[in-house]
Amino acid sequence: MQRFLDILGINIKIESLLTFDKIKSHQNDYAEAPPLSELALHNLKKWYIQDYMFYEMCEEWLKQNGHI
Repeated sequence: MQRFLDILGINIKIESLLTFDKIKSHQNDYAEAPPLSELALHNLKKWYIQDYMFYEMCEEWLKQNGHI
């Protein structure tokens, strides 16, 4: 993320936004959670399809501009 912001010329340091407070960062222990089923993964991808498409567009832009 930091590299992406740097390439775009956005002067924000990711480290300044991070918190190590477990409550503020919504950290949970999922060690005993069962793995997601194929249906669950399919539903998540459907729900977040716009995010997937945005990431693909960003990756293509970075490739076309010689950044990856």
